Amino acid sequence: MASTFNMSERGGGTASEKVVLLHGDLDLKILEARSLPNMDMVSKRFRRCLTVFNACCPSGHDSSHSNPASNSGVPQHHHHHGKIITSDPYVKVSVAGATVVRMRVIHNSQEPIWDEHFQVTLAHSTASVEFQVKDNDVFEAQLIGMVTISARYHFVVFTL
Repeated sequence: MASTFNMSERGGGTASEKVVLLHGDLDLKILEARSLPNMDMVSKRFRRCLTVFNACCPSGHDSSHSNPASNSGVPQHHHHHGKIITSDPYVKVSVAGATVVRMRVIHNSQEPIWDEHFQVTLAHSTASVEFQVKDNDVFEAQLIGMVTISARYHFVVFTL
């Protein structure tokens, strides 16, 4: 992450709490995440209960093994290859409570690769920049992890 800012300090408190004015272009390159937890294991069974053809099967197998729409009259068996349902991660970058970047969702991955570059113009008074990795779900996004980077110490600063 490289950035060019005009920064001025505001307020009191300790160095880690000081609010600074980030004004300029934030140059972000978000590459990947590794070894994310599987956030969808709990919601997997719930989704299964909502599915018409697979209503609340505790064993995880289809309750119907044949295709009634088949013209041949011969049951067509569906083979499940143990596809693991896992997280659908995305990254959200916030400055002073405002979302400045929201990455695309990488479906069904615990090792997502975004490899995306953003240039964001900022004019925010803040103490930090927050990066959240979230799991995109039908009902509500779940927080997978978060890192907060101090605006005071972790950005390249050029005073204009």
